[in-house]
Amino acid sequence: MSNRVTLWCCKGLLQGPDRNEFYEVLGVSRNAETSAIKQAYRRKCLEVHPDKLRQRGMEVTDKERAQFLLIQKAGEVLADPQKRELYDQLGETGMRMIEEPSNINPDKLMQNFLHMKNRERLKLIMFVILFFGIILIFPILICAKIDGDLGSSKWTAIWTPFWIYDGVRLYFLGYMVSLGKIHPPEGMEEGWHDPSPLPLRIIAFLSFCVNITQQVFLTLKLDGNISWDWAYVLLPLLFYCGLNFYSSLIDSLKPLPKISEEHDMEEGQAASYIARETAKAIRKAARDSLLYNTAQLGTLIMIVLKLDEVVNWSWWAVFWPVYAYLGINYIILINQINNFKAEERRLQAEHSDDQPNEQEEEVKQHLMQAQFGLGISTMILVMAFLIIAKVNGASYSMFILLIPAFIISSCIICCMSCLICCFRGDIEELNSKEGENADSAGYIPPDAVPAEEPVILVPPTSNEVYEAPPQPSIAKPAERRSKMTTIDSDID
Repeated sequence: MSNRVTLWCCKGLLQGPDRNEFYEVLGVSRNAETSAIKQAYRRKCLEVHPDKLRQRGMEVTDKERAQFLLIQKAGEVLADPQKRELYDQLGETGMRMIEEPSNINPDKLMQNFLHMKNRERLKLIMFVILFFGIILIFPILICAKIDGDLGSSKWTAIWTPFWIYDGVRLYFLGYMVSLGKIHPPEGMEEGWHDPSPLPLRIIAFLSFCVNITQQVFLTLKLDGNISWDWAYVLLPLLFYCGLNFYSSLIDSLKPLPKISEEHDMEEGQAASYIARETAKAIRKAARDSLLYNTAQLGTLIMIVLKLDEVVNWSWWAVFWPVYAYLGINYIILINQINNFKAEERRLQAEHSDDQPNEQEEEVKQHLMQAQFGLGISTMILVMAFLIIAKVNGASYSMFILLIPAFIISSCIICCMSCLICCFRGDIEELNSKEGENADSAGYIPPDAVPAEEPVILVPPTSNEVYEAPPQPSIAKPAERRSKMTTIDSDID
């Protein structure tokens, strides 16, 4: 299913020119049945197999070996119905890109994008619009239900987009669990680690089951089908948040492994040093998430107490954990921004040249991340105030909360649509235009500079001491003027 969606929307990006090569190698047509392809594969293998060629007294060259490997690849792909379908649509290059996303060639994608047909470009635009539409459809339904625009519609029906997503994700997680223990690939047994161990897959599956249970309880409560207290309705969410809080608390309190004071970096000490640095990074991440998990759990408990009328506080007071979290986060981010700016000024003072070094680039990157985080925190604070005011009885529409999402998604769709429709041409032409622009700016490409006669440095023998060739001295301005005066006097 996922391959069909990828083929529908991204066929123009992944399609390659080599969609008939495997059929030509085996000598069959594109409409040949699987049995005919297997027979042709066996016949071709017998013809060009290196052992068969040696038995006939023929010399096996690299050309014959490459031909035999190509026949093997063709038989492997065309004998598999799924791989054959991808090959017929995309060719070998596109098929490999889908099977191994790490093999994606950006230059190839760009070349395909520049030569995409109008129909393929239209499909890509429709995919972008559909993607943002799927993301926004659920918040739109929620806001319309709260504003009363959907009448007596049931919350269970409004939750339909989420039910579809839950079903797809539950199927995927269940399939990952059904794979069991994943064995290492052939030839990679030594030092191989499963990137997704079976216990973690089981935990992810059970966690998502708890998430689905919470959604079922919530929709039934909102529709009036159950009369439970909110403490029981939100129990799965309380359990999940409590588990996250406990996990981050334990990780943040773990002691760091000790290393010896003598850092001669032998093999054992280097391993212990790396383990300590890894544990330090894990503990830092746990402490960062502990603040968020604490605010999340505290806010949820306060909401439950308010809904069950255990406390008669105002909604503005109920959300005090959110204010505390955002305030502490503001202080941390502002402190980080000031520190990064001070570090940037110090590095600029140490390096007076205009070319920034790697350390300056890293500091600038961290500074941008902190500033971006500060902007996100401000947006969350504004949206939290709007939600609390609406819960307190404000008369404005809930769609006001979606204005930032509408603006951002509209800008992205507009920019990507313009890019998809207008960006055409050839990579060579674009490179030539860039070269013309560089020449007009006074830039001389390296290829245009005549190459000097190469200097070959012969390494010294064991009894010789190598001396670097003398560097040409550059006379200072005062020395150049004195030399010019001497030359003029000699001419006179």
